[in-house]
Amino acid sequence: MYKNFLETQKTVLIVYAHPEPKSFNGALRDTAVKTLTAQGYNVLVSDLYAQHFQPVLSKTDIIGELENPKHFIYPNEIGAAFKKDSLCFDIKQEIDKLQRADLVIFQFPIQWASVPAILKGWFERVLIKDFAFSFPQMLDEGLLKGKKAVLSFTTGSPGGMFTPNGLLGDLNVILWPIQYCTLRFCGFDVLNPQCSFSPTYADDKQREQMLNAWGTRLKNIIREEPLIFPSLSNFDANKWFVMSDNYQEEQKNKENGPSVGHHMDSKNADIEYKDTLAQIDEMMEKYKDTHEIIVCGDMNGSLHRSSTPHDKILQTFCKEKCIGNSKKCTVKETFYHQNVTLDAEKAFDKLNYEILFNKLYHYGIKGKLWILLRNLYKGMSIKVKWEGQYTEVVMVLQGIQQGAKLSTTLYKCYNNVILDSILKSGLGACIGDIQVPAPTCADDIAVLANKLEQIRSKYCSKSNRQWMKLIPHLQEDHTTREFTAAHNGLY
Repeated sequence: MYKNFLETQKTVLIVYAHPEPKSFNGALRDTAVKTLTAQGYNVLVSDLYAQHFQPVLSKTDIIGELENPKHFIYPNEIGAAFKKDSLCFDIKQEIDKLQRADLVIFQFPIQWASVPAILKGWFERVLIKDFAFSFPQMLDEGLLKGKKAVLSFTTGSPGGMFTPNGLLGDLNVILWPIQYCTLRFCGFDVLNPQCSFSPTYADDKQREQMLNAWGTRLKNIIREEPLIFPSLSNFDANKWFVMSDNYQEEQKNKENGPSVGHHMDSKNADIEYKDTLAQIDEMMEKYKDTHEIIVCGDMNGSLHRSSTPHDKILQTFCKEKCIGNSKKCTVKETFYHQNVTLDAEKAFDKLNYEILFNKLYHYGIKGKLWILLRNLYKGMSIKVKWEGQYTEVVMVLQGIQQGAKLSTTLYKCYNNVILDSILKSGLGACIGDIQVPAPTCADDIAVLANKLEQIRSKYCSKSNRQWMKLIPHLQEDHTTREFTAAHNGLY
């Protein structure tokens, strides 16, 4: 029985590149070791800093005589040394681990849009010619085909900065040299990366959620489908491996290019991206007569959420409507029958929202305009008050499920349109020590301003058409007539 288990047991190699064992990278590594070991995997760890791994290529990587001592060409010499079993000890040790591995996890912090130098050295000294690749044994014919690889990394910047319109650009492009030009080139089936954005600026609960998400994914990671890249057969060896004419003809009329690096003047295959304005227009048109998002301050100091027969969460852009004067009792009386009351000073949704509201209050809610982006339900009405204070105007602009995994399209729209514009405006509210645009708070975000004109000038300018779409009817004052019309879809 034990023999049968060993015959089917999978081996995972974790290549860990961080100098501090108590770092968040260290916690991600420990989570992987614990989770995978509990599932019966044989887990190997290469702790590059602890091993004092030498990242620099040199003649000392080869034991014995060189093939051409008069002209040292590293790829040729190291490939020959592999065949003759004359590699130095540390390279042989890493190759042995890699040969045994079914899955390789690379755990590291993103540094200067790449891997740390010590991990780059591991790639160069371990993924050597005639062991990991040869010519023409590359890509899906690479010598390491059949093995899976995944990048698990942390960033110093929030996720919104790693988007097509973000300061650092599209994350898929940043990872292209690692995932395709290195790992896929050697034959690995490359899985979707595990991105832990900006853990330094996250609180303990958010870091715990990142670790839990990684642990949950690891339970089924060996069964995941890999990213799709072009096959070696799509390139013409007679033209120095340029895409064949037939393949280019097949691809030229497709909406997406075959990969980030082979975009063929089209969209990236890795990005399910739809024009933001077109998506907003489409969703607004779809929901214009059926889903009104109505939010106001409450006279009784409670948090209200609508309880309708259809409580399906809207995971899309919703048509935003402005609200009536929150101080008018008629507003509350008109819509009271649609609401259930929850105490804002106690936890609800199992997520301790009283902490959020308390922090928002102390960071400037009182006497300011407050736009809250949070969970939305069909026909919902939220009413917020904290310790006797309520906001002048509260509007909900977009809805997602708490803790939901957003589609690529919605995630990019959400971050690019809303988070980035908040950051650029200078009106971002601080939630504890976390700046608003952090993706870890993507469903609990507030924008504060002293005057309505600040939001108009910052968000509703001609240069920011997205916010013009999202806030088309923002007004200082609203009558009950306007509020009722909005509810009836006539506004």
